[in-house]
Amino acid sequence: MIPQFPQFKPIELSDREEVEKVTDKYPPYSDFNFVSMWSWDTKGQMRLSLLDGNLVVRFTDYITGQPFYSFLGNTNVNETALKLIELSKKEGLEPVLKLVPEDVVKNMDGALFGIAQDQDHFDYILSAENLQAHTSKKLRYHFNLSKRLLDGSGGKLVVRPVDLMTENQKKEVLALTNTWIQNKVSQSKDTVSMIEIDALQRFFLMDAKDNISLGIFYNEKLVGCSINDPLHGDYSLCHFMKADSIFKGIYSCLFLETAKTMLGMGKKYINIEQDLGLANLRQSKESFEPAMFLKKYKITAASVDNPLV
Repeated sequence: MIPQFPQFKPIELSDREEVEKVTDKYPPYSDFNFVSMWSWDTKGQMRLSLLDGNLVVRFTDYITGQPFYSFLGNTNVNETALKLIELSKKEGLEPVLKLVPEDVVKNMDGALFGIAQDQDHFDYILSAENLQAHTSKKLRYHFNLSKRLLDGSGGKLVVRPVDLMTENQKKEVLALTNTWIQNKVSQSKDTVSMIEIDALQRFFLMDAKDNISLGIFYNEKLVGCSINDPLHGDYSLCHFMKADSIFKGIYSCLFLETAKTMLGMGKKYINIEQDLGLANLRQSKESFEPAMFLKKYKITAASVDNPLV
């Protein structure tokens, strides 16, 4: 059971129902998605609490590893934010709340806080219908890349579901992720750590029956994979997407095939999460022409010295 503030507890698989009682009321902000929180808490540092019905989370920064507070909910939001800023000060942390969803911020008193958009953490929301229709120049480019890849393989590339309930296919996904890591390191585009493998292994500890995994196989070897969570309403969330980039156009193919599958399940939108301010990742995600963003903010207590105001 998640305790009441100021008590906190580590995240556990048994917390899922309580977390989703809060999160299911809002658009699917990726940071507060239970599967995402559980999977990426690779060092066991995340902490949960409830304050006036709001879900309070002590996160660690995805890049720096520094802890910070955030919350999701609409009850007494000003009081909740002030209490968390004070707690941050007490713990010697930067007195800034991060990843605060727009659905929270719109109920805050702007006179009490410095409120700044955090574009690096906006969730990209793709339209599955737009991806399938590929009517724009950018989306036609991805369609042509995908078609060229599949047609040029002579039938050796096949798209089909991946069964994450079997140990063999889990091992294939992990092996593909290792290939993805090796490619990234050899290309020297950014630093890649084993956190990707750790996150997948934590994901595999969960009951994966509700997740939809799509694979691209070359001569029966997995060379591309997306793992997707069909959420409530019109949304799905892509938790993992990995591919062997030696196959030109494979990401275009994965996105288009994922969109086709999600549309078939009645899901109009795909959350592909944030770009973390990484230039290459931003360029890639923008090329799929997001239909909208789920915006997040940094929050500080109002002050004349506040650099965020």
